[in-house]
Amino acid sequence: MERKWLEIGPGSTERDSTWLRMDCEPGEQIDLICQWGAEPIPLPDESMELIYASHVLEHVPWYQTKFAMREAWRVLRPYGRLEIHVPDFDVLMEAVRQKRCLDDHAENGFNRELHWMHWVAERLFHMAPDSQWHRACFNAEHLEWCLLNCGFGDIKRLDSERGTDHGVVNLGMGGVKIPKANQHEED
Repeated sequence: MERKWLEIGPGSTERDSTWLRMDCEPGEQIDLICQWGAEPIPLPDESMELIYASHVLEHVPWYQTKFAMREAWRVLRPYGRLEIHVPDFDVLMEAVRQKRCLDDHAENGFNRELHWMHWVAERLFHMAPDSQWHRACFNAEHLEWCLLNCGFGDIKRLDSERGTDHGVVNLGMGGVKIPKANQHEED
């Protein structure tokens, strides 16, 4: 069976055999090794129907966001779909405005006292090994702008993830690959 769905940065999420799984480090269920945003996705042009990346794009340095998304665009078939979930920077700013934690999340035992500013810092920077730190931030307006500028259309907010629930900070957005012949010329 030819697999036409790609998950980038799957972590420990279980998937059936319809999915290819790509990560920056080898793992038991990882099919492809690639540093998304830093190198080309090792797949042929127009070979995937769906690409899913949940809480991965924020680990790509902000200045490599467009390259990462353009690689997804390249690998998708015409009218294929990219689904991205990231922490919502606007939610973090709301926690700052309210000076309170918006849930009881405490990553890896950090911030057990749940001070609101530690909560914001953990969600913004992700307290984990250096290779896992967040290197970009997004809100809905910025993520939509990135998708549009990389050739995606029919952009919609996504209500839920296909795996781990990242809670109140989750921002999901999907877009469809619009073939270049059907794109409007830039002003």
